Amino acid sequence: MSIEGVISTAEFKQRNDGFNEQAKVLEERLAALQAEAEKGQRTAAQMEEIRTALEQELTFQNGINSALVTTILDKIVVKKDSTKEKLHLDIHLKFGGPWRAVFDREKSSVCFNPSLTETAYESKQFGWARGYLLDGSIEEVQTEPGTGLVVKETASTVQVGDIITVQAGGRAQELKIAGILSDCPFSNAAGTGIVICSEDTFRQMTGLSNYTVLDIQLNSGTSDSEVNAIHRVAGTQYTFSDERLGNSSTRGIYYCFNLFVYGFLVLIALITIFNVVNSIAMSVASRTKQYGAFRAIGLSTRQLSKMVVAEAGAYALSGSVAGTVLGLLANRLLFAMLIGQKWGEPWGIPWSELGIILLILLFSVALAVYGPIKRIHSMTIVDTICAQ
Repeated sequence: MSIEGVISTAEFKQRNDGFNEQAKVLEERLAALQAEAEKGQRTAAQMEEIRTALEQELTFQNGINSALVTTILDKIVVKKDSTKEKLHLDIHLKFGGPWRAVFDREKSSVCFNPSLTETAYESKQFGWARGYLLDGSIEEVQTEPGTGLVVKETASTVQVGDIITVQAGGRAQELKIAGILSDCPFSNAAGTGIVICSEDTFRQMTGLSNYTVLDIQLNSGTSDSEVNAIHRVAGTQYTFSDERLGNSSTRGIYYCFNLFVYGFLVLIALITIFNVVNSIAMSVASRTKQYGAFRAIGLSTRQLSKMVVAEAGAYALSGSVAGTVLGLLANRLLFAMLIGQKWGEPWGIPWSELGIILLILLFSVALAVYGPIKRIHSMTIVDTICAQ
């Protein structure tokens, strides 16, 4: 394609030079933005390192650094809920807001609470949160102002009844912890905790009344056209996230995992049943001549049947006691390692699972004694004594 006759060579050169100049300016701006972003990342990393170093230094495990304390410390306020074993402190530094900390006399160390992100729940979300409640009361958070829930963190020492300080509405405000959750749908940065309160408490503390996130739960069978209609209503000025595919994938993984685990448990149950049946059948077969002798001296088949049932019951009882004790110890150990350490869920005796196991064992014993008892009833005394 030729531009001859459209614009002159001088005009083309002038426009080309202008485009090149604009491209150069844009490249310089892009380089400046990238440098600023890298600087911000380095600054955030350095601030986290400084934070970690300060927290380590203020544990006083290696003695008191007088120069550091003089430089950064303004004052320390001992809270009313302190005890002889643990002092609850508000440490006011010469920069930044107050830090809430707990001094453990026994360990001679200070544990700092992480910075917090505050969010609000409505009634349905509080209903969903009940499944994650470890301690405390959700109803108290819904009805009483100035209360909230905290999501459990591994390094946090916050307990129900503690009063924490949060930065909200441009000032430090106190919030009473009424419950602890094991998890929540919101993600948080490293070293940052999550506090959940009611909408009324959130408005009182922050002065904000607008929604940040709207969760929409769809009925099963909702079509793509209906979702697209909701998207059009939301418009382009808001971020619209369709989580159906991710949720479907999560449910698929969940069902696959359940299929694997419960299939494995069914296999173990079948092995257990066959093992019990085989063991009791072999035990009865090895004593067939003795049963014949008992019948010869006057024992009835009913009494011999009771002997077989008693023997099988003794096996079942001893196995149940030993298996329950060892199983509960292993269950508690694995629960603490895999679940309790991560989410803080309290361990409890799995009564329903124990009941199912005992029912399987009783069914195995009943199935195991049925064959030998039937065989003893059908054999004569001579056949029983002569049995190999």
